Amino acid sequence: MSELEFRKAIIDNRDETVKRLQRLMSKKAVYWKWGLLTLGGAGIFTIIDILSNIDTLID
Repeated sequence: MSELEFRKAIIDNRDETVKRLQRLMSKKAVYWKWGLLTLGGAGIFTIIDILSNIDTLID
């Protein structure tokens, strides 16, 4: 294997590694997005539930 082929193989390997990391990060970002949206929805539901029962809490 010549030095040029060796360098080309390293660059190709690096490019594939970068693509795999980008796909992994994109997939993780989607999971985080839906997880945070679910958590936010649960928080809003809890606040609405507390506010709708505030009259019973005061009595």
